[in-house]
Amino acid sequence: MGRAGESVMSELAGFAGTLQADGFSGYNQLYKGGAIREAACLAHLRRKIFDVHDSQPTELSTTAMAGIQAIYRIEEEIRGLPPAERLAARRKRTRPLVRALRRQGKGLSRHADIAKAFAYGAKRWRAFNRFLYDGQLVWRDNSDEKRATIWMRIW
Repeated sequence: MGRAGESVMSELAGFAGTLQADGFSGYNQLYKGGAIREAACLAHLRRKIFDVHDSQPTELSTTAMAGIQAIYRIEEEIRGLPPAERLAARRKRTRPLVRALRRQGKGLSRHADIAKAFAYGAKRWRAFNRFLYDGQLVWRDNSDEKRATIWMRIW
């Protein structure tokens, strides 16, 4: 299966629920109508912020990276717990960190590289937050992406 929107539509015909995927624009048509909800991988936002931080570290990028690292630690702690317990931990511990991350991106000059990274997150914020409301979702799908890439190479 390729990444063309037509392939995705035919493969997921009749599916209803949450789809955790990257931000490929070919998937956008899946979310129209509301039967399929998008859940985005927070690691994609992390990567955007990290790239800016790596080339131009600032107090803001350092703070953002520390917040994302704290989210990562919490998610590592709760990995493997039943969904209800993961959801409770996320509501108590992770949600405030995610909200702080969003606040950090507000009011920045749109020309700054870090602002562009945060704008990417703001554009898909609902999808990035989906894991905070569903204990079955993961906050990042990097390992799933790696498996899919390997499968596509074999196939």
